[in-house]
Order: sequence, then structure tokens, then C-alpha cells
Amino acid sequence: MAGAFIAGTRNAEAGLAEGRRILSAGGSAPDAVEAAIRIVEDDPMDWSVGFDGLPNLLGEVELDASIMLGRSRRAGAVAGVKTVKNAISLARKVMELTPHVLLVGEGADRFARAAGFPKENLQSKEGKRRFENLMAGREMLEGFGKVPPEMSKLAWRYEPYLRRQMAQFDVKGWYDKLQAAWHG
Repeated sequence: MAGAFIAGTRNAEAGLAEGRRILSAGGSAPDAVEAAIRIVEDDPMDWSVGFDGLPNLLGEVELDASIMLGRSRRAGAVAGVKTVKNAISLARKVMELTPHVLLVGEGADRFARAAGFPKENLQSKEGKRRFENLMAGREMLEGFGKVPPEMSKLAWRYEPYLRRQMAQFDVKGWYDKLQAAWHG
């Protein structure tokens, strides 16, 4: 496809080659974008999106995604999704199958079931442990034993930012107040 290109943020880098491959083979822009983002969402080493992403204050992973067709300006988006690993695919279905632009939370998850998406767990034991370490004031990878270099690189990238946020906004205090198993 002459003149077609795909771009993304640093997080999208892992999937851009697949997106370019699809475009070069004559595939559509939505196919290229969805395939590229699915690679990022599936990567448990990227803690900013998708499977094993960093949880909200309740300790739950919630995903958001959006997609738009520039020519027609049709768009679809989801937010607060708790049961679909590839939020980009769900956002695309919102665009293609509904009159809506944005579905949120439980409504987005219910739409996912109706559209045939399986219910998926979005957090591994390791992801939960990283979050618990952070909330307890420990290093995110403390107690993991030998840590793969790519995980160390991620911790270095995310940990300073998260610690600044926690200091500036009392994230830990809110986490303590909002926990389901609150103890005195």
C-alpha cells in the first residue's frame, strides 16, 4: 500500500514491525493497528498496558483502548475493562458493531461476552506481587530471586515515576482506605 505508514509511542515499538508487515502486504490500517497493539497488550514485560499491567488503587488491572478510522472518523473505545486481555480488539468491535463510541467498565465487559470474547484473567501472581511490593514501599522486584534483565530495565523505567506519583498524591494512603480487606 503506497503511502501507508504506522507510528506509535515507545510502548508500541514491539508491535510496529507487525503492523508495517500487514500494511506492506496490502492489509488494512485497522488490521495493522490492532495486530501491533495486541503484541504490546500480550507482553507481560510491559507494565503500562495489557496483561499484567499495573493495577488501579484497588489492585485490579483495568484496560483502556481506542481505535479510529481517519477517513470516515468512525471510532470505538473501551475503558475500565477487567476481563478482556486485548482491549484494542474490543474497541474495534465497538466501532464496527455498535452505534457507540465508548463503552466503560461492566458494560464493556458485558459487550465483550456478547461479542464472543472469552473472560480472561489480566494479572499473574508475579504482577500482583510487584504491585504489593510497591504499595508496601519495597522494591517492585524484591523477593523475585534472579530477575531477567528485561524486567530490571522495566523496573528502572517505571519505579522512579511510580514512587514520585506515590509521594505527590498519597497513593498508598488511598490504597489503604480503598482495600476490600481493610484491617484496623
